[in-house]
Amino acid sequence: MPSISTSRPVALWSSRPSDWGRITPVASDWQASVVLGWHLHQPGYNLPEDGPFVLPWSYLHGIGGYCDLIHRLEEDQHARVVINFSPVLLEQLLTYSRRLQAVLTGSAERVDDRLLDALYAEILPDPATTDAAELLAFCAQQIPDWLTRTLPAAATGLALARTFLEDPARRPYLPPSLLADLLVWLHLGWCGESLHRDSDVVRSLMAQGRQFDLRQRRALFRLIADVLDGLLPRYRRLAERGQIELSLNPWGHPILPLLLDLDSARESIPDITLPEAAYPDGEARVVWHLNAALDTFRTVFDTRPSGVWPSEAAISQPALDCLAKAGFAWFASSARVLPHEGAPDLVTTHGVFRHADGELRGFFRDDGLSDLIGFIYQGWETEPAVAHFIEQLEAIGQGHQGPAPCVITVFLDGENPWPSYPDRGWHFTRMLYRALAVHPRLQLSLFRELVSVPVVGAIPDFRAGSWVGGRLDTWIGHPDKNRAWMLLTEAAGQVRPLLEAGQFPPDKARAIEKQLAVCEGSDWFWWMGEGHDAVAVTPFERLFRQQLQALYRMVGLAPPSHLFQAVSLGSRSGAGVHTMLGDEE
Repeated sequence: MPSISTSRPVALWSSRPSDWGRITPVASDWQASVVLGWHLHQPGYNLPEDGPFVLPWSYLHGIGGYCDLIHRLEEDQHARVVINFSPVLLEQLLTYSRRLQAVLTGSAERVDDRLLDALYAEILPDPATTDAAELLAFCAQQIPDWLTRTLPAAATGLALARTFLEDPARRPYLPPSLLADLLVWLHLGWCGESLHRDSDVVRSLMAQGRQFDLRQRRALFRLIADVLDGLLPRYRRLAERGQIELSLNPWGHPILPLLLDLDSARESIPDITLPEAAYPDGEARVVWHLNAALDTFRTVFDTRPSGVWPSEAAISQPALDCLAKAGFAWFASSARVLPHEGAPDLVTTHGVFRHADGELRGFFRDDGLSDLIGFIYQGWETEPAVAHFIEQLEAIGQGHQGPAPCVITVFLDGENPWPSYPDRGWHFTRMLYRALAVHPRLQLSLFRELVSVPVVGAIPDFRAGSWVGGRLDTWIGHPDKNRAWMLLTEAAGQVRPLLEAGQFPPDKARAIEKQLAVCEGSDWFWWMGEGHDAVAVTPFERLFRQQLQALYRMVGLAPPSHLFQAVSLGSRSGAGVHTMLGDEE
């Protein structure tokens, strides 16, 4: 991570919020465009052919960060940002919405998500069963700390729940009312700040605190259904209004350079140890991910996006060629893949770059600025944090040189930073949007508006890499990660020839291609290897193998026996791991 300046350059406007409505222009002619990009993605948590959701993170983020993000933009129509969606996440949100509505209308009995089905159930699982134990453990692990600090009843109930987890002999005596309360507390903890402020259901449940009955649990279920049903249409409305720009990444969130050529990892780490086998038909798979992403995007938003944020900002020269052939007008990546500052062929990263001699334009995020929001400001008070950020932007704009316009790109996960912020980032983002909207020199912009401005030049020579250190070893190179790649390569090597031979009807073939794409997602490899303990690794590692097993079964093949053995255990022991995955396959 590059060093982050915390110096305070001379402010060119008042940093005090009370002065933001009466700014006096300064004697300077500099201007800078600022693009804020929020990236939303989750891997494929549901099993194929309308199977169950194994992990609940897509809908929990839906009622939390995704809901708050759009609500704050609706509140402040001067805020203009880029929202990047992973298509595999879009499809999960659509599936959740459809299933929740089906339960409410009586056309289905279950959502096929353990948490939601338990929340709605008239009778909760018997305390002596594995289902009850896993629900108890998951709630105990995932109820956010902020809720227990805010709601004393939740803190007391959670402490009691942990006594049942520590002594299995006591679990048959778990009060059903405690499990009901835990389910409600979990969902209240994940509901976004906007729901806590605006929803009568949430406010009423928070006021009561405990002893929630079936009627109240189902009221919360109905609220979740309504939020998810309206979520994507809200994003679409702001996009149609021109306030936000919607973009995408390849359908299943794969690492494009690795799909194209596993050896691309050697460009930044020459001595890295890689799997022996090459990934089959890599270019065809990249083309599939891009085309499928566009299809999903058109289905959800009825438009074609002009740009793409490659998964994990991972690019290579062949990957950019694929993006250009797909007809995108722009891509965004990380400045960490570019030569170091001061390299003779790099003037500045704060501008627009040209890919080869074509129409594709490249933007490279300022990693230091992005990391300030992603990792640093959560520990600051809101007002000084926003003032500091604006001052960093001003310093860049004032110091920008060259004939090309200054374009400052800030791009980061739109879901991960906010739980660590006070009020889950509510005040920070509102103050940031307002500060940028009224600034006389900083112009909130969208990428699509900047593809025609003069460029800094051609994209400098770079090594295949990502936002993580400009390298790819987060997803390959460790023995566990390499083993996962070998399992995926083996499966693709058996499935692809069957698809190419035309052995399946079109609908079935599309479902198989999509399942292979789920298995190609980046998140499975992220969690393998060292750096994460078993509590974090186990759910993703097991689900990766389950998804591969399902792929084999879809084409009529028996999954190989080694797919029933763990690939990675994490770097530390995971005593008390509960994953919501149920029995081994």
